[in-house]
Amino acid sequence: MGGWQNEYMHAYVYRVENSQGCGPYSGKSPLDTTASARQPVDWTLWNIAGGKGSGRPYRFAFRNIRQVRLWFSEPEVKTLAQAEFVVVKYRVPRYALYVGNKQVLFDLEEAKVVRTLTWEEACS
Repeated sequence: MGGWQNEYMHAYVYRVENSQGCGPYSGKSPLDTTASARQPVDWTLWNIAGGKGSGRPYRFAFRNIRQVRLWFSEPEVKTLAQAEFVVVKYRVPRYALYVGNKQVLFDLEEAKVVRTLTWEEACS
């Protein structure tokens, strides 16, 4: 292919993270980290992310803003905004993306930041 790639070979994903690139469930989370019916653990993606020393910097994200809004409640969105978390849109090659029922998993080293959205922008 000589480095040429078309738009069909990529997908856009939306990740909630802070200025250090950490997600809301890593480290000292501002949220309740207990899995719930609304926020279930996707064990298939979890096993890929932590599987057998993959050595890859996998990150969890969402296919679209609607999934972000379904995952986080209104009080959680307020907590995340106060803790300076934002929604980051990434462009990811399809070969570096795994799609689950509620979330996606992507290889951060293969992704490019497209845009950072405030919670106001993401929720409008």
